[in-house]
Amino acid sequence: MKVILLESVDSTNAHAKILLASEQLPFWILAERQSKGRGRYQRKWISNSGNLFCSGVYPIVHDLTHASNLSFVAAIAVAETLAEFVSPELIKIKWPNDILLNGKKVSGILLETFSHKNNNFVIIGIGINLLHHPKDSLYPATNLLEHANNNSLDQSPSIILDVLIDKFEALNETYTTKGFAPIRERWHRLCYNIPGEVDVNLLTEKFSGMATGIDLNGSLLVRLSNGTMRNISAGDVFFGSDNV
Repeated sequence: MKVILLESVDSTNAHAKILLASEQLPFWILAERQSKGRGRYQRKWISNSGNLFCSGVYPIVHDLTHASNLSFVAAIAVAETLAEFVSPELIKIKWPNDILLNGKKVSGILLETFSHKNNNFVIIGIGINLLHHPKDSLYPATNLLEHANNNSLDQSPSIILDVLIDKFEALNETYTTKGFAPIRERWHRLCYNIPGEVDVNLLTEKFSGMATGIDLNGSLLVRLSNGTMRNISAGDVFFGSDNV
């Protein structure tokens, strides 16, 4: 797998779009730092040197639903990568794809679809806090070094990425050949506070209920007090007493 190493970019996702015209797919970008890192809903992603900032670029071989489910593939790959360096029981995935380490956010994933010369692509942006983390963020954050085995982390971002790519490729092969069901099962084994109480903030409404899992489209299943089941495909979801 080709990995393009860069010193500084605005964001790895944005730079990946530029390279689509000249690079053979799939490929990955790894940057030492980003000047305009971002997460979901255009939220700023703090991008100081020493953490991992990368994007993988893949052709969309099926429909856009297939592409969107790659965010769950990526989340499991990140979780399993981090579990190589910390106690696995500390790693959880908060729907849809935030990775928690000991209850605090350590990684985020931004998946974007993109068209170029009548072909569709998916760009999977991943940020992992390896050495440091923001102090004042929407959700309490942490970094890998604070929890690493033997209280040390002697792996560079490039070595972490090598592990991540291997795990992503294996999971993507499973997804391509067997569908989303086995990915969904593995995601459920790693998920945070499911089943559990949630508050859901959508653009047009807010409500509370009991999160019971995800469906085969990756939507969060929330049962309301009256028994109605809601399928949440996008929005801010706050879990339990942690007010996530």
